[in-house]
Amino acid sequence: MKKEHLQVVIAGGGSTYTPGIVQAMISSREQFPFSSLILYDIDESRNDDMFEIINYMLKKKN
Repeated sequence: MKKEHLQVVIAGGGSTYTPGIVQAMISSREQFPFSSLILYDIDESRNDDMFEIINYMLKKKN
């Protein structure tokens, strides 16, 4: 698997499952070194809410 500049898109990014998926990705960053994460959901409000939650998680981890 290519280990540089992995870009991850989560379709249905406004789902309540998204933080768990992202937490798993953060925990395995050495094996799965993603460089960007894109959330996509047809419900813009839910997508925006998840963006805030995920942004907080990423800042807290770094």
